[in-house]
Amino acid sequence: MKRLNNLTLIFTMLALGLWSCNNEENLLNDDASSEATVVSEEQFDADFDDALDIAFSTMDAQLNTTGGRVATDERTQCAEVTKSNDTIVVNFGEGCESPAGRLREGKLIIKFSGKYLEPGAVITLSFDNFYLNGKKLEGTRTVTNLSASTDEYPKHNINLENGKITWPDGTTMTRETDRTRIWKRAANPINDIIEIFGSASGINKKGISYSATVAESTPVILKRSCIASQVFVPVQGIKIISRSERASVAIDYGDGTCDTKVVITVGERSKEIDLKDIK
Repeated sequence: MKRLNNLTLIFTMLALGLWSCNNEENLLNDDASSEATVVSEEQFDADFDDALDIAFSTMDAQLNTTGGRVATDERTQCAEVTKSNDTIVVNFGEGCESPAGRLREGKLIIKFSGKYLEPGAVITLSFDNFYLNGKKLEGTRTVTNLSASTDEYPKHNINLENGKITWPDGTTMTRETDRTRIWKRAANPINDIIEIFGSASGINKKGISYSATVAESTPVILKRSCIASQVFVPVQGIKIISRSERASVAIDYGDGTCDTKVVITVGERSKEIDLKDIK
């Protein structure tokens, strides 16, 4: 009986040891997966937000929408911009590199029912064989002005349908979004602040279904001054990423300082990562 009990104890300890090793490995794997999820998530947002920002900037220049706030956009200096009725095309041709070193190819197509600062205006942004630094962007982004008047900060609903990025290695990520964007405009455009909240869902680069949610109480914040300093990710706010069969990931973007560092939290574990390579 004593020998049997000893064997039982040994097998129990071995089982616990095996479970511990496997659990540790799973935690390490989940940490790596979580970090990869955050990086691809932020890359997706940065690329599509860059295209939308170019669309708004181009409309400023073409339609004089901002009453003297228009600033030269270096991103389109080497592009051909044409306007016909309710459509603006920004053609980067076979390759147009901005002074910041970002290479764009193909066309951005902007259709509009009115100036984007006008309540009720609808702007649609689509892509024609468009690439940013070798990544192909696809989908249709519809922007609807929700503002009650032009006296308040512009408020837009931003909807993305069939959003997709294809990386040079052939991996892909898809996305549908329904978000609200409040544009806190300053006298000088470099001091503009953009608050974004809402939801998104899709399939990440690992083929895992996911959703991303930003609460209205903790919106992610983009600062144009930070973007000008090559910081293409939000600098404040909280985003929650939920993944099928994996733990949720919380992203804390910080206190508003222009840097690329974020803190990700999975369960009770937190880790600071640097998104400096997003460009």
